[in-house]
Amino acid sequence: MNHNHEIFNAISKALVIDYCRSFSPLKRGTNQSYLSILKMHCSVWQESQPGVQELVTGGKNSLLQFNKQANYQAFYTNATEKMPSLQPVLEMVNAYLLADIYAFLPILDEEGSISISSRNWEALTANYHQALEQFIVLAKEAHLVSTAKLEEALAI
Repeated sequence: MNHNHEIFNAISKALVIDYCRSFSPLKRGTNQSYLSILKMHCSVWQESQPGVQELVTGGKNSLLQFNKQANYQAFYTNATEKMPSLQPVLEMVNAYLLADIYAFLPILDEEGSISISSRNWEALTANYHQALEQFIVLAKEAHLVSTAKLEEALAI
């Protein structure tokens, strides 16, 4: 929440795709599926970004008003202890953030900051796809994205 301007920035998604295209041949058999998930992620992001940004902005304002701090921990505490009605929003936020983390892990691997084994690469790709699918379902339920527009974007 402290860096939502970076997380929800279109440039951050575009940089991931550009960076992935310049990977030295990604010695991975699942490279193509990772890139297809990443492209799907970008389409989903484009369709959901306005609603997500509005949700985050409103959430930050509420957290500042009631908790005097706008961070993930304050949001998590509110959603789990004080306002269980926020649980679906927490699940959506977690799915969104998890998908973003999975999107960036291969870059860290390519840069040598971490090492992803072939076995872990397959799990990363599967988990990335699952987190993104979970976000899509929750975003549709929250009416943050139009089902028709999303399906059209994903078809491209």
